[in-house]
This record gives sequence, structure tokens and C-alpha cells, in this order.
Amino acid sequence: SYRLERAKAMMEHDNLTISEIALSTGFFDAAHFTKAFSEKYGISPGRYHAELHPAKAKENKQTRHTIF
Repeated sequence: SYRLERAKAMMEHDNLTISEIALSTGFFDAAHFTKAFSEKYGISPGRYHAELHPAKAKENKQTRHTIF
């Protein structure tokens, strides 16, 4: 679909979160987007984005904090 193709292109070129991409491409929420993306491309959008931008994924992983 056009929305999924646009979302995929945004992940390749834009520095947006999955939620921002989901909403800007017309999906109700990130969960709906994730399901549709995964069904079409066989990979979750989070993993796809991490594979495109490994340095950013590593940086994000190191800066996450656990909230108690």
C-alpha cells in the first residue's frame, strides 16, 4: 500500500520515531502500523529502522533507563 511504502521511505530518510511515522502516514497508532508493516515486509518497523541506522539503535539502547 502507498502508506506502507511511504512509511518505509520515511524510515530510510527521516529521523522520526516509529510512532511519528505511523501517525504521519495515517495509521491509527503504532501497534496498527507495526502489524501492517510486519505482515507486508516480514520484519517489524523497529527492527527495519535499527538495521538501517545501527549506530543510532546502539545509542538508543545504551541511553534507555529502567523506570521503577
